Amino acid sequence: MLSVAVFLFSGTGCDRGVSPGSPVGKADFVVRFVYVGQADATLITTPSGEVFLYDAGTISGAMEHLIPLMDSLNIRRVDMAIASHMHGDHIAGFPHVFANFPLAGTAFDHGGTYESSHFNYYISAVGDRRATISIGDTLFLGSDVRIVCYASGAEGLEPIGENEKSVAVIVTYKGFDIFLGGDLTGTTDGNQIDIESHIAPSLHPVEIFRANHHGSRYCNNENILAVLQPRYSVISCGFGNQYGFPHAETLARLAVWGEIYRTDISGTITVTVIDSTEYTIRTQF
Repeated sequence: MLSVAVFLFSGTGCDRGVSPGSPVGKADFVVRFVYVGQADATLITTPSGEVFLYDAGTISGAMEHLIPLMDSLNIRRVDMAIASHMHGDHIAGFPHVFANFPLAGTAFDHGGTYESSHFNYYISAVGDRRATISIGDTLFLGSDVRIVCYASGAEGLEPIGENEKSVAVIVTYKGFDIFLGGDLTGTTDGNQIDIESHIAPSLHPVEIFRANHHGSRYCNNENILAVLQPRYSVISCGFGNQYGFPHAETLARLAVWGEIYRTDISGTITVTVIDSTEYTIRTQF
């Protein structure tokens, strides 16, 4: 076991809860950064049996990796979902997941629209269970898991791209914190908005940082890392992907703070939280 520090956290904003789902067979808080190729999917199960899915990868990633994993865990439904943004490598898998594991609660996203077939299928799959998550909103899974939103739709700004609209949250379980930020932008190159630096003052230290945009050099900047101070970083990317993710500049910045895990090298990465001071990290390969 690894000893970790406890970071106390107080959420603000709108409080929402969900009812328990089917037990998944373990009385622990488990975070799985699922290998879904060049895409993103994070599956969280709670001690009381709730199931939370942040992004669902591509269609092939969901069908070949995410859905078989959920089936092996005896999951029967999804209690809550968040779509970070509307690119296909993050949302295309949702309709297929929900066809196998019905959405029992709410699917949150930034509330905007996007011109793509993947977006249309996502909207059809979530139906009237879709809801907008806003900065400051607090979601609950059972009594011990809190999800606080720090970015969504580039609220108050004028984004030019979908990545800038990514929903960024910190998931907290008994003082153990995980940052999830989709493809959140961290540069002004190409007239983008540096959302990472914009939200950095509102953040706090975390144990695990799920690197933004598959480890792109154009995000994961020094400003956000200096606040998050992650003990571990996890990069979700596909082996030999055409974009060269993760970029060397990002790896260098992340290495300053701690150990780096990559799904293209290690497969699915599983973090099991025993209590507020101990956790284990296991890799598929």
